[in-house]
Amino acid sequence: MKIQISRSIIEYEIQMEQLTQLCGVDFEKKWYIIQSLYKYFSGGKYASYEEQMQDNIRIEGRKVGRKYFSVFHVAARESLINAIRISRSSMMAQYFSNLCMDFECQNIIDEIAEGLERLYLELNRELQSNMKMLEIGYSTKSIMEIVQISEVFGVGERALESLSNVELLDTYLELLWEMQRRKPEKCLVIFENIDHLLDYCAYKKFFKKVEQFCKEFDVWFIFSTSIEGFVVVDERSIEGINVVNHCIFSFPELEQVVKFFQNQYPCQMKWAPEELCGEIRMIIQNIGNEEHTIHLKSNVLLKLLQETLCIKTSVESGLNSLEKAFLMEKDVI
Repeated sequence: MKIQISRSIIEYEIQMEQLTQLCGVDFEKKWYIIQSLYKYFSGGKYASYEEQMQDNIRIEGRKVGRKYFSVFHVAARESLINAIRISRSSMMAQYFSNLCMDFECQNIIDEIAEGLERLYLELNRELQSNMKMLEIGYSTKSIMEIVQISEVFGVGERALESLSNVELLDTYLELLWEMQRRKPEKCLVIFENIDHLLDYCAYKKFFKKVEQFCKEFDVWFIFSTSIEGFVVVDERSIEGINVVNHCIFSFPELEQVVKFFQNQYPCQMKWAPEELCGEIRMIIQNIGNEEHTIHLKSNVLLKLLQETLCIKTSVESGLNSLEKAFLMEKDVI
């Protein structure tokens, strides 16, 4: 589905799939898109300086309610820890609230309430023997407050802060899975700058777990990245890739992409879909970027500096004369 995000007289449009990757190096524009989506679907009040964001979301050109999605936003490592830690508004607190509604948990809470009632009767008996005008009491709500001040640890009582980013993300996904299993709802989960939390290999593994998640629940994910090559490109994911630069570019289905390059490439080339996806992955962050320049000499300098660090830099196979001429914008006879 296409989502339109307005900004005064400007409108940004992205193609949103259940698994969306928001790439590109126009950080300010990406930030505005992400904040607009989060602010709108969170239902929170807008500050005076957020006037442009008010009522600025459309889906397929139509206004949707602010409860169309429930929304979660992971902006950094601290967001993961805060979601897993129990606090009044954390994901873990929501999970425990739903858990406490289970029949077995409710029986235990009733037993605690009975015990507390006996305790308070005894305390009041003692209190009124000394101060006849006073008594103390409690509410069932107080029992939930006890749960809410509990601490969450990793296995072996490890502090959450000691868990790796991979462990935190896996735990976050497991928590979200349990919440959906117990109380399914349509929600949007935004992982901002996930390339600052994981290396590419770990991201691919996490991405596959999220793909499986999407098969089970009506949960929509947005991953924003900006590091070169940090995107999963294949037949399933390509239509959910949007590149935010001077222009916003959204990919069509892979078959159309392959057909375009086979017809437009400066020399005859038979592209295998997997090979083309690999090549696209390496240039994707700069699609639509007016300021991007291809520096061939700079890569020679980079290779020299890498060698001083004893780092071997692999070089892809060389270009033929037609490809070189195309890059240099020279006419070929």
